Amino acid sequence: MLGEGGFGAVYRVHDTNNRSLEYAMKVERKLETRRDSKLKMEIAILKLVSNERAEKSHFTKIVDRGKKEKYFFLVMQLVGKSLADLKSVRPHKVLYYLNIII
Repeated sequence: MLGEGGFGAVYRVHDTNNRSLEYAMKVERKLETRRDSKLKMEIAILKLVSNERAEKSHFTKIVDRGKKEKYFFLVMQLVGKSLADLKSVRPHKVLYYLNIII
């Protein structure tokens, strides 16, 4: 597991056809109490910015996405450190990192 939050978790996964290819898979539990999926919103945003990838290379590439009976999932390219890792090393740079993302 790479990390987890209030809505789900992120795992390091391998391509079943080529184990040397690694990805990050974000999984969000389906909850009856929540109508809108945060992960579905994230997927929509990543799809929107994919057209601007040359200018905004800090967005990850979507490899796969979908839903199962109890969860939504998003498979994306595995990139460097997580925001939590960066925050622990350089807490004074949190706003800087957020500005890059936004």
